Amino acid sequence: MTDRRKLMSQSELSELLTNRLRSFDDCADCSASVRYAYAEPDEQGCNWSPDVTIHLGANASKETVSGIVSKLVQELRTEVNIR
Repeated sequence: MTDRRKLMSQSELSELLTNRLRSFDDCADCSASVRYAYAEPDEQGCNWSPDVTIHLGANASKETVSGIVSKLVQELRTEVNIR
């Protein structure tokens, strides 16, 4: 089976994650960064960790932002690998 994930750098992936996060209400000042890549893809074929760093904006709730980031990470792990 061929993996159809888009390849991008770790910084590009973090930027994409942040841009998607900022599209949600009260998340305009938030950001998220991918912390590290795996040496080999995991059992789902993804080569980066779902453990990300979240920076909250002034009006952001930690609980709300964490939930949004979790869903975005799940989506992006099926779409993108780090090159």
